Amino acid sequence: ASQVLSYSGSDPVASSFGASISMSDRFIFVGDPQRRQVHVYLKDSNTSYSLLHILTSESRNFGSCVANTDLYAVVGAMNMNKAFILKVSTNDTWNFSNAHILGEGQRPAEDLGSA
Repeated sequence: ASQVLSYSGSDPVASSFGASISMSDRFIFVGDPQRRQVHVYLKDSNTSYSLLHILTSESRNFGSCVANTDLYAVVGAMNMNKAFILKVSTNDTWNFSNAHILGEGQRPAEDLGSA
């Protein structure tokens, strides 16, 4: 069976939902860099996923690229010299409280944060 994940916000025209996608056994990460968001879906059963979190950042282009496992995720902010490393917390919580930001305060690297 297949499932379609779609943008559920109020203005889909102003969205780049799906610009980047990554999947592990339990999670799907979908980037929306235009809105500076990453939508995190959790596998409910063998074939169903539901929206768990929407991660939002002040960094422009946050979500331009994503990569994840069941324990870690890396989210890029292309042209902002940042890549965010996140670790899942208890209860499948993803947030910035335990994040490590690569590139912050370092000399500009034009391609850091892009795939």
